[in-house]
Amino acid sequence: MAGPSEFVGNAQLVIDRFGEWPSFHDAEVMRLSLDRNGRVLTLELMAFTMLDEVDDRGYFKHANQSLVTLRFAGINDVSLEGFNEQNVISGLFLTKDDDALKVVVSPLYGLSTEFSCARADVERIEGLNDREV
Repeated sequence: MAGPSEFVGNAQLVIDRFGEWPSFHDAEVMRLSLDRNGRVLTLELMAFTMLDEVDDRGYFKHANQSLVTLRFAGINDVSLEGFNEQNVISGLFLTKDDDALKVVVSPLYGLSTEFSCARADVERIEGLNDREV
């Protein structure tokens, strides 16, 4: 089965930043927009690499904190629930089935969405800092 890095346009941008295509566990949805022209959904995620080390408060340290913008074109069958002031996800799951892509954003707190689309692309990735936080 092909992974997202094989069918998401510009996936290498994410792989270069994180070393692999991440699960986006504990990422936060900062922005979600829908555009009826072209049936486009754009998702902006605050993502990071969780380190094995903890800080003095007992929280896991993060590195590679980044804003990742994903653009999904030709969307269909959108289900959207729970968007609120903080939208932490357990994962972003993308699978390819024939000509369509299936996208599932699984929630930890807040947003949950599922949809199919014709195309997925990494629109941009912005490194917020390269230090541990």
